Amino acid sequence: MITTFFACVLPDPVIADQVPKAPQAASPSTAAELRSIYEDYRRNYVAFRLLEAKQDLERYIFSAEQANDAGSQSSGRMLLADLLKRQGNVEGALVQAELALKFARKSDSALVEANAWQVIGDIRESKGDFKAATTAREQALVLAKRAGDQRGVAGVYSALAQRDKLEGRSKDAEERYLEAAKTYRELGDATGESTALRQLADISIARGQYAKGREQAERALSVAIAGKDRQAEAHALRELGWLAAVERKILEADTRYAEALAVYLNIGDAQGEANVYYSWGELSRVYTQSGEGRERYEKALAIYQRLGDRQGQANVLKGVAELNRLLGLSGPARKQYEQAAELFHSLRSTQGEADSYLGIGELEQTQNHYPAARASYGRALKIYQDRDQPAGQARVLRSIARLEGSRNNLPAVDRSLAEAKRLSQQSGDLAGIASALVLYGHLYKMQGKVDQARKSYDEARATYASAGQELGEAQALRYTGLLLADASDLKSAQAAFESALPILNRNGDRLGEANLKRSLAGIYAKQGRVAEAKGMLLEAIRVMRIAGASRSEASTLGDLAKLQFDEGNPRVARETLLNALQIAEGAKDEGQIAVANELLGQLAVNTGDRSEARGRLQRAMKIYSNMGREGAASGVREVLVEQGML
Repeated sequence: MITTFFACVLPDPVIADQVPKAPQAASPSTAAELRSIYEDYRRNYVAFRLLEAKQDLERYIFSAEQANDAGSQSSGRMLLADLLKRQGNVEGALVQAELALKFARKSDSALVEANAWQVIGDIRESKGDFKAATTAREQALVLAKRAGDQRGVAGVYSALAQRDKLEGRSKDAEERYLEAAKTYRELGDATGESTALRQLADISIARGQYAKGREQAERALSVAIAGKDRQAEAHALRELGWLAAVERKILEADTRYAEALAVYLNIGDAQGEANVYYSWGELSRVYTQSGEGRERYEKALAIYQRLGDRQGQANVLKGVAELNRLLGLSGPARKQYEQAAELFHSLRSTQGEADSYLGIGELEQTQNHYPAARASYGRALKIYQDRDQPAGQARVLRSIARLEGSRNNLPAVDRSLAEAKRLSQQSGDLAGIASALVLYGHLYKMQGKVDQARKSYDEARATYASAGQELGEAQALRYTGLLLADASDLKSAQAAFESALPILNRNGDRLGEANLKRSLAGIYAKQGRVAEAKGMLLEAIRVMRIAGASRSEASTLGDLAKLQFDEGNPRVARETLLNALQIAEGAKDEGQIAVANELLGQLAVNTGDRSEARGRLQRAMKIYSNMGREGAASGVREVLVEQGML
C-alpha cells in the first residue's frame, strides 16, 4: 500500500476569538449610557455567556434607536452579527450585518461603513462564499484607508491574509501579516501585533521553518506580556505548545499547554481552557494514542457543550474518531465521524466536513471496504469542488491515489496523482506538489521502476526545499533510503538515511530521528552489523519512551526481539516482546497488541511451546478480524493450520 507522508494534523492554534472593539457613539448625550451597556456586553461575551450578551446588545441597539444614532445602531448590529455567527446562526448574522451596513451608510462615516463591510466579509467566509468575502474585505480596505483608520486597515490585511493562508498562498499571506504586525506595532496595539505574529509563526511552522516560527511565537508572547494582555499571552503559550508538538518535543508541549491553561483559568476564559484541552488531546492522539488523550478530549467537549460552542464540539468529535480509528475501534469511530460531519455541515465548515469524510474513507480502507471508501472520498472531493478549493481537492485525490494503490490499480493511481499535482500547481501549493511527487515515487516503486522512483523522490526533496520545508526533505530522503534498501543497494540507502539525520536533528525532531535510526538499524542488520543495529534500536526506543510514543516504542521493541532471536537468545527475545505487549496494552492499542501476540506466537512455535503458540496466535487472529484486517488475520490462520493448531 502507498504510505502517507507525515503531515501535522494538529489544529491551527490561532483562534479568532478576540472581543470586538467598543463602538463609538455619534451622539455625546448617549455615549455614557452606551459605554456602560457595552461593558456589560463585553464581560458576558468574554465569559461566553452569550444569552446575556445578546440581551445587552438588544438594550444597546434600543438606546441607539431612541437617540436616532445611526452610527451606534450600526455598531450594535455588527456586534450582534458577530455573536450570532459565534452561536452558529450564520443566516441571522448576515441579516444583522446587512442592517449594520444600511445604518453605517446613513451615518455618513467611512470608518463605520468599513467595519460593516469587514463583518460581512467574516460572515461570508463562514458561509463558504469566499469570493464574496474577499470582495467585502476589499471594499472595507478602501473605506478604512479613506477614513485614515490604520487599525482597520491592519485588520483587513489580517483577514485577507488568513484566506491566502488557507488557500496555500503562503507568500501573499506572509506579506499581509507582516504589514499588519508593523501597523499594530506603530499603533501600540499589543493584541493585534501578537495575533499577527502568531499567524506568521503558523506560516513558518507549516513550511518546516521551526526556528523562525519559534522566534515569531516567542515575540508574540513577549509583546502580549509587555502589553499586559493575559488572553494574548495564553494564546501565544498555546502556539508555542503547538510548535513543540509539531517538532515532536512532547514534554515541552505538555509544559506550554499547562502554562496556557493556568493563564486561561486565572482570567476565567472558558473558551481558551477548552481549546487547550482540545490541543492537548490532539497531541496525545498523534503521538501516543493513549487514554490520556481521550480524557483531555472529554474535558474539552464538556466545556464546549456548556458554552454552546458547536464548532468546538465538532472538532473534538473528529479528534476522538481519529483516536478510535487508530486504536482499531471502528464502530465508535464511524459514529463520531458521522456526527462531526453533520455538525461541520450545519456550521458550513468546508474543511471540517470534508476531513470527516476523509476519515470515514480511511476507516473503510483499513477494513478493505473499497466501494465504501471510494464513496466517502468522493463526498469529500465534491465538497471541495463545490467550494472551488483546489488545494483541498488535491489532498483528497492523494488519498484516492493511496486507496487505488492498495488495490494495485496503478492506472487509477496515475490519474489521481496527475490531477492532484495539477491542482496543487494551480493553487501554488508547493507542499502539495511535493506530496504528489512522493506518491509518484511510491507508484514507480510498486511498478519496479527504481530509477524513476528515485528521480521522483529527488524532485520531491527539491520541491520541499523550495517550500522551505526541511522535514519534507528529510522524509523524501528516508523514502529514497527505503527504496534503495529494497533494491539491495545498502551503501546508498545508508547514505540517504544518514543525510536525513542532521536535518531532523537541526529541527529538533527527536521522534523523527528515532524512527530514522530504526530504519538505519535495519540496514546494519542486513550488513551483519548486529551489535550496531541493536545499539541503534535501543537509542530509538529510549527517545520514544521519553516522548511517550508508545505505539512506536512497542513496534521497535518487536524489531529488537527479532534480532535477539536471530542471535540465539529466545528467552531474551520473549522478555522484549512481553515488554512490547505490556506497553501496547497500556496504550489500548489493539493493532500493536495483535502484532505482539503474533510475534510471541511465532516465537513459541520456534521454541516448541505449542500451547502458548496456539493461544497467542488465536488471540492475534481474533483481534485482526475484529479490526477488519482480514489479510493479517488470514496470514495468522495459515500458520495455525500449518502447525495443526486450528
